[in-house]
Amino acid sequence: MALSYADLDNDGNLDIVVNSLNAPLSHPQEQRTWQKSNVSISFKGEGMNKFGVGSKAYLFTKNGLQYQELMLTRGFESSSDTKLHFGLDTLSVIGQRTYSLA
Repeated sequence: MALSYADLDNDGNLDIVVNSLNAPLSHPQEQRTWQKSNVSISFKGEGMNKFGVGSKAYLFTKNGLQYQELMLTRGFESSSDTKLHFGLDTLSVIGQRTYSLA
């Protein structure tokens, strides 16, 4: 079984795709009646690292720090989105953003 997640339709919510051996691809649709705040960040690297793999993002809010590093692989023969996705719940203000480019 393989699982991948990304914001496939750019609505701010992460979508899940599941692939099982000898079975059709599954893309569960979740019905959402609420909308939460989120931020997606993309990096542009140079040369062979065009997505900026290894770049880091820090978001500081009144609820604390969120940190992510862009890594496209999560396991054997798997891949993830080239964007970092931060869920902010009901927050609408980010105090500070800091980036460390690879």
